[in-house]
Amino acid sequence: MITFIGSKSRSSGQVRGIQIAQMVEGNFFDADTNSFLGDPGFHKAVIFVRRFIPRLAENLKSQGCKIGYDVIDMPVANLHREQSRSPDTTEIDWKTVTNNLIDFYIVNNRKSKERLTPAVSDVTRIFVIPHHCANKEVTFKKKQAIQTVGYIGLPDQLHCKDEIKSYVNSLGLSFFEGHPRDLRECQEMIDKIDVGVIFLERNNRTGYVLDYKPNQKLSNFQCAGIPTVCSEYESFKEFGGNAYLAANSLNDLKTALGLVCKDKDFRDELVKRGHQAAESVLLKNIANDYRKLLRAI
Repeated sequence: MITFIGSKSRSSGQVRGIQIAQMVEGNFFDADTNSFLGDPGFHKAVIFVRRFIPRLAENLKSQGCKIGYDVIDMPVANLHREQSRSPDTTEIDWKTVTNNLIDFYIVNNRKSKERLTPAVSDVTRIFVIPHHCANKEVTFKKKQAIQTVGYIGLPDQLHCKDEIKSYVNSLGLSFFEGHPRDLRECQEMIDKIDVGVIFLERNNRTGYVLDYKPNQKLSNFQCAGIPTVCSEYESFKEFGGNAYLAANSLNDLKTALGLVCKDKDFRDELVKRGHQAAESVLLKNIANDYRKLLRAI
């Protein structure tokens, strides 16, 4: 069993803490309110989610706990913080996300593991675990006709929104954009979308996003039977099963969207392949990755 420590109010705490804890007979400690969700008390395996708290980790380690840290997207946040002071900064020292109190690390893709490895004395202490889908099982869209192209996520991580919306409208379709606050809102937004779009151009600020952010945006679409056109995040290439249309320029995006929206047979094939890719990142399978981790630490 595992105790996850994080912020209940953040999506990271909900997705990589509370939802996993419920599947592995664990519990969640909300660091903001110092209260437990689930049975009270810390288990022998403890995983800090996104924010590492040295004083608490030191106390738990003195009680014999194994201390883990799920890095998630902290390197991205740290770089953006640096760029607020020095806009030309393009890299951070990955040693800043490590601590001698930490027994093992979790990252969301292989590229993150490669970057973290030189900062950690033992590579076997780094585990790659992708993010799980919002839906617990793969699902199909009930309607066959395409009506809405959509994006779900932070507004500043969708580039060329006006141009995309204008092109979608020219196809006789509507465009939807949303940033959910919780799992229920995420599922409601997914239900509105027939074709997914994820578009982010690489620059000094977005390079870390493309390289180190998780697979969740794409996997959520794939799990729900939504064919997707997207920029190639490293996590998409690793866990997306080549079951999407890659578009790394606005022209490529328009061409790909036109193809997906107009060709039903092609959409059906993308949906089929997307379901196959999403199967491995269903919550029940990601929970098994945590059980394997427990046996390894």
